[in-house]
Amino acid sequence: MQFCVMRMTLWAALAIFGCSNLTGYSTESGLRNIETFTARDYRGHNQMWSAVQSRDGLLYFGNRGGIFQYDGYHWVKLPMPTTFVRSLTIGPDELIYAAGTDEIGRYVPNREGKLTYESLLPQLPEKYQRLGPCWNAVTFHNSVFFSFSETVLQWDGTTFKVWSEPLAKRQMLHVVGNQLYLH
Repeated sequence: MQFCVMRMTLWAALAIFGCSNLTGYSTESGLRNIETFTARDYRGHNQMWSAVQSRDGLLYFGNRGGIFQYDGYHWVKLPMPTTFVRSLTIGPDELIYAAGTDEIGRYVPNREGKLTYESLLPQLPEKYQRLGPCWNAVTFHNSVFFSFSETVLQWDGTTFKVWSEPLAKRQMLHVVGNQLYLH
């Protein structure tokens, strides 16, 4: 009798724990899958400066001379006329905004749905077009903000507002809660 109870307990334990892998349970449950890529994999520079994810799940990375789009399987380079793309953000219009050295713009879908770069530099007064490197970009409320060494730009979708601080160096923007901070 005692042997029968022990045998049933053993079968119950095997049924619960032994078959757990058949139900999708993994001992690594909760751990993120990490995959490493080299510059050879995406055919670009070895440094990625910034990253964003669009609403449709695509990943975008700032690199040398443009951004890379990654869909989980394939890498596509989207060119931009600058050395390094240091700053990316998804704007309130769901477009990808990018900034690098002396360049600022966004990627807009063409008729075929492919993203093409549109420079916003012509929208700036000429005296602000030599901006130097952009250190970061953030979306806050209905605007996109870009932080350069001595200048902060706010793009509202049609025009720029410019704040110039000649003595500041490498200003950074951060959104915390419902506040925008510059330091």
